[in-house]
Amino acid sequence: MRLKGDAKSFQAVNDFKTKSASLLSGAEVSETKSKPDGSVTFVLRGTLKEGTI
Repeated sequence: MRLKGDAKSFQAVNDFKTKSASLLSGAEVSETKSKPDGSVTFVLRGTLKEGTI
């Protein structure tokens, strides 16, 4: 699974990654880019764990 999103900060991205660990195995964040307003864009990749849906 590949998710692309925006967050208020790098910390918010890390928090989202931690929370998604219950649904995704091998979750990793890449392509983080700062925006002029202080927010960031990111891509989260991982594999859905069996039995989560």
